[in-house]
Amino acid sequence: MFTAFCCKNIVYATGGPAGMYAHSVYPESQHGATGVAFLAGVRGKNLTEWQYGLSSVKPRWNVSGTYMQCLPCFFSTRQDGSDRKEFLREYFKNDGELLSKTFLKGYQWPFDVRKARKGSSVIDILVYIELFLKNRRVFLDFTKNPIQNIDFSVLNDEAYNYLKKAGALFGTPVERLLHMNAPAVEFYKNHGIDLSKEPLEIALCAQHNNGGLDVDIWWRTNIEGLFAVGEVAATHGVYRPGGSALNAGQVGAFRAARFIASKRTGDPADIASFEEISRPQIEEITGSPQRF
Repeated sequence: MFTAFCCKNIVYATGGPAGMYAHSVYPESQHGATGVAFLAGVRGKNLTEWQYGLSSVKPRWNVSGTYMQCLPCFFSTRQDGSDRKEFLREYFKNDGELLSKTFLKGYQWPFDVRKARKGSSVIDILVYIELFLKNRRVFLDFTKNPIQNIDFSVLNDEAYNYLKKAGALFGTPVERLLHMNAPAVEFYKNHGIDLSKEPLEIALCAQHNNGGLDVDIWWRTNIEGLFAVGEVAATHGVYRPGGSALNAGQVGAFRAARFIASKRTGDPADIASFEEISRPQIEEITGSPQRF
């Protein structure tokens, strides 16, 4: 079913192309509508630039911030859940490096090639290897420390000082998470997962398209009267800093509204002209006659 709008301006804020990946952090209900704009002739920009990160599978949710800073235990299993293996221990040369890199994933959640060799993004690569090269499942265990008899003094200064100031140099990961960010535990509990009793399945997921529809400083596309705002617009930057998506959406909506109020007022085309133009386009897509 098509709903046709006869208007002078359209602010297009449909989100990014979420439905094209098997492993995605987007809720399953979100598909995006970038392709419709391309069919209309809108130009794209930086469309190959995507951001990836670790996210839970059910529900789909980023495991960034305190989910990593509480130092959970990573493990993988066969597809049937057998053969538990704490695979990070095979890579890191000492306990301090394993714990510090895990902590830093909270700050450095998106995969970054510049942090792949010596930074925390190596964890994303190791998760990818378990998932796709070894055909295993990967989980976070918040009931168990990644190091038996954990010694927080082996953490790097940044991680140690953060946890010390937070009063979280104690207990298990879920106890630290409850202390630092109780709503993070409550979120999963509301979705049927008790982090104090069961592991959380994760994957390396597509999280954000850093490209999108090409717009100018007033968030106008190359089609007159069509403005693109939010993730559908290529305004977040190829190397997207955290939080910029919300800022770009807010600023874009404000600037588009200012331009429309100042330069794009007046009545749209008359209904007869609108029907004449839109009817054959809709019938071409649907393959059937349309009634207005």
